[in-house]
Amino acid sequence: MVAAPALMGEGEARKVPEEDRDRLGELAARMAHEVKTPLAVIQGYARTVLEADLSEDERRWFLEAIADQAERLARILDRLARDEAVPPG
Repeated sequence: MVAAPALMGEGEARKVPEEDRDRLGELAARMAHEVKTPLAVIQGYARTVLEADLSEDERRWFLEAIADQAERLARILDRLARDEAVPPG
């Protein structure tokens, strides 16, 4: 594991406590896991809309699915930010 950079405060270096580093690492891993599915759907469907010869109904279906997954992704990120907020100080 790579050590977190030291934080500077009042002329001297202050290290980030190991517990905080571990918590941030867990948050990053959880975020990566949670966002993979909606992001993969958005990427795949967007590519389909760009490259496939679709009817207007098919095109609309894919665009609605992209919008739904973008909203899902926003909810996931909001929940993660709320649940994992690190208090200041």
